[in-house]
Parts: sequence; structure tokens; C-alpha cells
Amino acid sequence: QKTAYDVAVTGVQTCALPILAAGIWFAALVLQLQQRVRLGMPAAKSAMRIFHGSITYLSLLFLAVGIDALLG
Repeated sequence: QKTAYDVAVTGVQTCALPILAAGIWFAALVLQLQQRVRLGMPAAKSAMRIFHGSITYLSLLFLAVGIDALLG
């Protein structure tokens, strides 16, 4: 029989790394846009990439939460 600790550790192992990786990827997109703005470079493409990236990030986040709920 699984204890609460076992369930928590399984959830962290299953979902934390993909969520962390997606968060780092999204943060890199934001930092890239910030750098382009500071340098006075055109930022429209980077802004659209962040918009699409945010949708992708949230989709991955909700998918990971759903998988965690199914496994938990």
C-alpha cells in the first residue's frame, strides 16, 4: 500500500522536471525579448513567440497536472 510520501515523490518525479524545463524555456524566451528591447532591435517576432510560447507552456503545465492526478 502506498503512503502519502510515496505518492508525493512519484508526482514530483513525474511532473516536476517537465514543468521545470518548460518554465526555463519560457523564461529564456522572455529574457531574449527583454534583451532585444534594450538593444533597440525590432521585437514584434519575439513578442509573438512569447505569446505562442505562453500558450504552449500552459498546455504543458495542465497536461503535467492531469498526468499527476491520474498517477496519484
